Amino acid sequence: MLSNDSGNTAPIIRIEDLDFAYNGQAVLEKVNLEVYEGDFIAMIGPNGGGKTTLLKLMLGLLKPIQGNVRVLGQTPRQVSHQIGYVPQDVNINRRFPITALDVVLMGKLAPGRRWSKNRQQDRIDAWRPWIASTWPNTPSAASASCPAASASGSSSPG
Repeated sequence: MLSNDSGNTAPIIRIEDLDFAYNGQAVLEKVNLEVYEGDFIAMIGPNGGGKTTLLKLMLGLLKPIQGNVRVLGQTPRQVSHQIGYVPQDVNINRRFPITALDVVLMGKLAPGRRWSKNRQQDRIDAWRPWIASTWPNTPSAASASCPAASASGSSSPG
């Protein structure tokens, strides 16, 4: 096993000999990458250089022609419910009836539950960051001020 400077032994992302092409045009060739927990990385390069394509391969949105992609030791599809992704350019229909909460709850969809209704715990979890940043971080204030915190059975919103 390889290790990095921080002593971690298993990379959270491992890419080996990855090749990818769009319509026969090679975009990525023989890419190798390991990212360990706590690493800070930046992908820089020209437009069309393959940065977004590489991210999409790590997310399982694209499949490589050749090579291997592992995230948390598994295929990207197997861990897709554990990864958040916000595309750099989204054409949004501002008339589409969706709330910010609906968008956050989309991140709570897991394999096997993709089109099912969100559970109460999902809705509580989605509100937690907002509750923690809005109300004083005390059990009594959170419980008294926010039904979601009380309903969760939690003594604090965070």
